[in-house]
Amino acid sequence: MKSEDDGDNWTKTVVWENPYPLNAGGNTDTFYCVDGSHDLAFDNSGKIHIVFGINRAYDDGAGPYWFPGVDGVGYWNEDMPAFSNNVDALNPYGEAGTELVEDYNLIAWSQDLNNNGELDLLDDWGTYYLGLSSMVQLIVDDQDQLFLAFTFGYRRL
Repeated sequence: MKSEDDGDNWTKTVVWENPYPLNAGGNTDTFYCVDGSHDLAFDNSGKIHIVFGINRAYDDGAGPYWFPGVDGVGYWNEDMPAFSNNVDALNPYGEAGTELVEDYNLIAWSQDLNNNGELDLLDDWGTYYLGLSSMVQLIVDDQDQLFLAFTFGYRRL
């Protein structure tokens, strides 16, 4: 929701709509989603910039499940189209159905530091229910430069 007249009028923009209504309950297909971590900032012209962690989830009727190894930080601003509610719209891996484009609206992810083609992680995942790259914070400075801070949600023992 955004107001440009001190709250007299509001404009609603849905950036991404969950393909499954939250009150529906029951079974779902596996889908990519916002992990619950998000932030927004206004630039000097009043344009909204939004960042969010990405995850994957499903519900088998007995309860919801998430995939702790899904990784990526999404980005949207008011000059971009909204994401659809396609189950793969927020797929950070470039597969069919994704609407994320690297270095455009997929702006951060974990790095393969030893260049072996995979993330070398132990199987001990922190139960934060967030993606690997998450807890995002966005800052806009007085020159309209955007700065992103996020955590790597993996726990090492």
